[in-house]
Amino acid sequence: MTWILGREKPPRAEKQIPMLLGQLEAVVGRTQEAGRYLQKALALGATDPHTLMDTAELYALLGRGNAAIAMIKKAHEAGY
Repeated sequence: MTWILGREKPPRAEKQIPMLLGQLEAVVGRTQEAGRYLQKALALGATDPHTLMDTAELYALLGRGNAAIAMIKKAHEAGY
């Protein structure tokens, strides 16, 4: 799959895109849709620090503070 100018898509993009879409859904108030994107991203096994931080942000947007804090700690442990 090509990305921009014939380059391969960055490896984390497959996991990060659902998370970013979930954040946008949460910002506009569509929390059920945001939750579905969150579950999809988690099912993909997000492990890189930036995607983990995106996950924390989405948890925070959804009002799940404890989950957000736990994910921030995971992101930090992963090198964020």
